[in-house]
Amino acid sequence: MRSKMSLSFSALTNFVLALAVIMVSNKPMLAQQQVKQVQQANTPAHVTSVFDHVTAAVGSGHKFMIKSQKDEAFEAIVRALNIRGRYTVDAADSSKEAGTITTVPVITGRFSQTADYAVINIASLSKSTSLVRVSMYEQKRNTLLGGPGWTNPKVNDQATEAFLKMLQPATVVELERKLK
Repeated sequence: MRSKMSLSFSALTNFVLALAVIMVSNKPMLAQQQVKQVQQANTPAHVTSVFDHVTAAVGSGHKFMIKSQKDEAFEAIVRALNIRGRYTVDAADSSKEAGTITTVPVITGRFSQTADYAVINIASLSKSTSLVRVSMYEQKRNTLLGGPGWTNPKVNDQATEAFLKMLQPATVVELERKLK
């Protein structure tokens, strides 16, 4: 009786080990499938171009066209932000290849704090024209009595318009300086 029990226990152990090996070996495939499903779910059906995908990911904001290549526009916007703005470019979240510039959040207030930051996307429409999309995000928190933390980021249309009024002429000036 004892040998049958130990035999069935060892068979059960072998089965569990074999099942674990199968699960571990299939894990990378499952992870890749899950990533693919999430990417497909996050891509809207109306996306037809690269810039449509970028703007769909960013959400709302304002855009303007600039007569410059994407790389030149990126550099001009960074220079304009460094010279004229109160915003500093966040090097960790900005990418020249992707055409994305994110600024470091500016936090105001003592107990009721507001953080605002800009997300700028640049897409090449042709060899000599780029489209720039600007969105100003705002988050809030109450530090008094250890509030719940930062709220979800929301696009602030008024701040986006004000930021755009500063950025658009400053970018054009920076591009003209480079041409001289």
